[in-house]
Amino acid sequence: MSESLEHLRRQLGAAAKLGTVVRTMKAMAAANIGHFEEAVASLAHYRRTLDRGLGACLRELHRAADAPVKVSSHGSRPIGILAFGSDQGLVGDFNEALAAHVARVCGAAGDDASRVWVVGERLAHALAARGYHIASCRSCPWGIEAVSALVGDLLADIEAARAEHRVEVVHVCANEPGGAGGRRPGVRRLLPLDQAWRDGHLAAQWPSERLPETLGGAAAALPGLLRQHLFVELYTACAHSLAAENLSRLLAMQRAERNIDELVGDLGRRYHRERQGAIDDELFDVVAGFEAINAGTPPSAP
Repeated sequence: MSESLEHLRRQLGAAAKLGTVVRTMKAMAAANIGHFEEAVASLAHYRRTLDRGLGACLRELHRAADAPVKVSSHGSRPIGILAFGSDQGLVGDFNEALAAHVARVCGAAGDDASRVWVVGERLAHALAARGYHIASCRSCPWGIEAVSALVGDLLADIEAARAEHRVEVVHVCANEPGGAGGRRPGVRRLLPLDQAWRDGHLAAQWPSERLPETLGGAAAALPGLLRQHLFVELYTACAHSLAAENLSRLLAMQRAERNIDELVGDLGRRYHRERQGAIDDELFDVVAGFEAINAGTPPSAP
């Protein structure tokens, strides 16, 4: 009986420690979600300014009957895939669901993809298991401060591949916060910029009556604005993926916390039953001994 009680006591202690770890991970995930969502919201203001600059350059070039921006209304090969996943676990099917979505959307193209860049070791394994050849795999940024450097490296890879004509079309694949599991997989085309994208910027109205002028000419300013556009797109995808990862981890920790609470409750009830049984056995032993002693004692003389 004592060994059973000691075993239950150790299990209760281990469950309590695990519950502390789970609550800590919940708090960290919740804080990270807020940081990444704030970063995306802040970036939206810069995106509006950037879109206005792109619109001004494109309208000026359009009036000059110039077309330095190569646009396309349909996909062409070779194709590159840039996917954002996770390095750490405890996120449910975060990486597997995204890999399956990539295979559904880019399946036909995926077999011929000349470049697949992956952020997150676990996603790289999930894509490799589906037959994708991983050109490079980078670690996920540890925080929002490291996202800019990662995006800069990814843009350099894309530009180098396009300059060598190894990639024409680039798809960005990432989870976004939402859905039943805390993530909603999505795939969007980053490059080439199509006619709809160009027409949308040409149709955008300038917010004031004073029309803008580009310093140094639109043709000189446009390449820098386009690179900033790509930077914002990748930064947003990465931040969304990190927020979705932490949301998935938060939901997983909530489920784990409920399971731990149920386990602690069950262990507590078993411990109390065993302890009460041990106390009852000791009481029975005392009563039995007392009765045995009394049974062997002769009655006293009156």
